[in-house]
Amino acid sequence: SELNLNYISEKLSYHPNYISSVFTEEFNLSVVKYINIQRIRHACFLMEQGAASVKEIAYLCGYDNADYFSSVFKAQMGVTPKNHMKHLLMNINTDY
Repeated sequence: SELNLNYISEKLSYHPNYISSVFTEEFNLSVVKYINIQRIRHACFLMEQGAASVKEIAYLCGYDNADYFSSVFKAQMGVTPKNHMKHLLMNINTDY
């Protein structure tokens, strides 16, 4: 949850605006968007490993608020975390 633009700028000793500008220019993506992409990827990994609680997954991925996590997840993945977990569970059950 510590990972954010201000944390990165403090560690690199550069102004947040500079970090943001360089990152966006280089990757055509904002730092915040990139961090959220990585957090949602990690959430999907945790779901595949059997993590059962959306609240727990949100916390483990750096989100203090499970509702906010769910809205970011849905915006990125097109489904809610619960529906994604149900889909994974159905696929696991049909693989055997």
